[in-house]
Parts: sequence; C-alpha cells; structure tokens
Amino acid sequence: IQGAQNLFGIKAKMQFGKLDVTTIATTQRGKTASINLGVGGQNSGQGRPFEIIASNYDDNRHFFLGHFFRENYAKWIGNPPQIISGVNITRVEVYVLNRNNDTQTLRSVVGLMDLAEGGTVYNSNVGGRRGPTYPNSNDANDLFNFVSNLNRRDSIDIALSARGLSNGTDYEKITSARKLSPTEFTFHPQLGYITLTRKLQNDEALAVSYEYSYNGKQYKVGETSEDYGLLPDDAIIFMKLLRPRKVSIRDASKKIIPTWELMMKNIYNLNVNQLSREGFQLRIIYRDDRTGIDNPQLQEGANVRTRQLVEILGLDKLNPVNDPQKDGNFDFIEGITINTSTGMIIFPTLKPFSEGLRQAFRGESNESFLIQKYSYDTLYNTTKADAELFATKNKFYIKGLYNAGSAKEILIPGFGVSQGSVKVFAGGLPLVEGSDFVVDYTFSKV
Repeated sequence: IQGAQNLFGIKAKMQFGKLDVTTIATTQRGKTASINLGVGGQNSGQGRPFEIIASNYDDNRHFFLGHFFRENYAKWIGNPPQIISGVNITRVEVYVLNRNNDTQTLRSVVGLMDLAEGGTVYNSNVGGRRGPTYPNSNDANDLFNFVSNLNRRDSIDIALSARGLSNGTDYEKITSARKLSPTEFTFHPQLGYITLTRKLQNDEALAVSYEYSYNGKQYKVGETSEDYGLLPDDAIIFMKLLRPRKVSIRDASKKIIPTWELMMKNIYNLNVNQLSREGFQLRIIYRDDRTGIDNPQLQEGANVRTRQLVEILGLDKLNPVNDPQKDGNFDFIEGITINTSTGMIIFPTLKPFSEGLRQAFRGESNESFLIQKYSYDTLYNTTKADAELFATKNKFYIKGLYNAGSAKEILIPGFGVSQGSVKVFAGGLPLVEGSDFVVDYTFSKV
C-alpha cells in the first residue's frame, strides 16, 4: 500500500490436519490532506484560537538583570504606551553551562548573587550597600571590589568561603561556561530583562555582565570581554548570577532567595513568530466550577464584578488610538504588553494573579474573603509544578485569537496519522523529519 494509508482488519490462523491456513481480511482507510500556513495561506486570514491556563507562565526563559530593574518595572510602564525609565542598556554578555561542542567561548565563571545589588542583598557579610534606589552597579556594594583582588585560580572557593559566601546559594562556580551568541537571547534595553531563545534546563546556571546608562550616567555590572580578554584562558571571571544550578525559593529560615524573584513569572508564550495585530483578540476569564461558565469578570465584590479581568490585571488602560480610556479590549502595545516577534503576552505587573487581584479587592466589604478565595499567591511562592496542583485557585485562563506568520506547533486535522506520512515544505523545499521538524503522531502535532 503506497502513500499515507491506514489498514484495519483481522488475521486468523487455522489448522486442518496437516493443512495450515492463514486468512487476512482488511479494509484500507485513509486520506491525504494538506495545510497551507503563512502569508497567503488558506489559514493565514483566520484567527487561530489559544487558551493558556494561569499556571502555565513561560518559566526559565525571562530574567531581570538585577533587582533595581525588577523593583521599578511596574512604575516605568505605568503610563502606557510610553516607557519612562531613563535606562538604555547597550551591552549584555550571557554565560550558561556548556552542553554543546563549542569550545571557542568556554570560560570559568563565578556568578555572584549579591553582586551589584544596593538594597536586595541576601548575605549579611556583604557590606558597603548604597541602598535600594541605587542602580545595579559594581560599586553598589563592596563584593565586586573584594573578588577583583582575589587569585583567579582554584583557591577561589576558599577565599569566598572565608568571606561567608556559600557555593550553590551565594555564588555558583561554572568551570565550563559557554558564552551565548546574539541569536540565543534578546534583551529589553529600557526595562532591563533578557529573554533566552530556549528554556534553561533544571541544572543550568545563568550568569551575565552588562553595561547601561541611567539618567545620563554610565553603570557596569560584572566583567565584560574587555576586562578578561588579556587574562589567561583558565582565569576565573566574575559575573552577576541570575539563576543557580539548583533553584530554591526559600532557605531554612523561610527567607526568600533573591534569584527566585529575578525570574519573571508574568510572561506567557503563544509559541508563534511574527504575531499580527490585525485580528488579535485576548480576554482573561475565570472558569467557575459551580456554573461551568467562562466569566470575563468575577461575580463577587461590589466594585470588582463591574470590571472585566483584562482591565483589573492591567491589560486594558487605553482605547484603540492609545488614549488613556478603557474600552474593554486588550492593549496591543509592542514591548509592554506583547512581543510580536516571539509571540509573548506580557502582564504589566510582576504577579498578576496575586498582587493584581489583591489590589482590585482593596476597599471591598469582604476583602479578606475575596483574597482568600481568588488570589493565586501559590503560583509565585512555589515552583510551577507545585502551583499547578492547586486546582481551587488555578481557574484563570488567557483566551483569544491570533494571526501569525509562522507557528512553532501545528495541529494536524484528523486522527490516527500514519507514521512517516507527514511531509513539510517551506518555500517549496522539503524539510527533513527529525532534524527540521518533529511529529507527535499520538496527538497529531508537528
């Protein structure tokens, strides 16, 4: 049977004395279908539906470069569509644990959690703090000056331990770190966060160094290639730690570890590229188990139930011509609420389904009851896997329609797709299964 076909039937083996009989009865069932995606395709003008549950934020990909940027994030985008930050990041270097065959950019890196922090300092042995309003900079505390004068060899652990810094928490030593190429990450020059092309694996550490200006003054964090370019290849370089190998939320004393808060939890991924503004629709709904209805607003609270969730969570502040007037629709603002090139939905608050709801409930007569019932604090205080288990709170969904130039995941219509039958062409050229694309035959997805 040639081509993409399915066979269904029965096979019987019988024996009559010395006579063996094998009987096969089959029916041939199958059809060939094609999907044309992209510009001019049959599905390009139709909005593709999406639905993302609140717990499914895009984890291990988006990180603030420091707590100065995190603490000022909501204020800087508080008057859309303008970003009022005074920040201009000109350069970012990113190192991760090397898993590739690339050995040209390998270095030994020590990432320090409290490096360049003026206010959010975890270890009490770090002194010289300039305060929480001081921008992230090597002179925000005395840690960079201390490590700069150390012997950049194997004795670094002894020196850091003597200072009261512990490996795995206060710092992370990566003996085989690879510098990411410019195609493997992007950064927001005004808001101070980076986006990785791929998610970090569970045991990967992330360290950065960068330069930027703030209100006309220059600042630097960590050591850039000019600083360590003349050093021997085996010399250790010092950078800002954004994520340790082992992610921990709190220590033994229940104190939050600062690196946990640098990972952004307000970004959701549509898994598409080249998102189009035309035809884009988004709304936030609450799925009520009692009635089984998707509600665009909560049904409790004298003030809250009169406002749509898309407004409560900060995604509706403007009308279609960007005047400060709510219109009940999602504000499509590049770089603030959405990233069209990567297909990211961005909430303007750091913890939208916790702090965003808590602010909306303020002043209600039953404020404490509403917070206890709806506020999804667990989503931001525990790991993503643990938060998904709280079904009583995990009832918020992001729903809508989008048009895009390409998708990372394509659903194949029908059921029971034959192995090896899927052919993909880009610009008329055939792609190779296994290297250019992967097919999930169980769920009919490319």
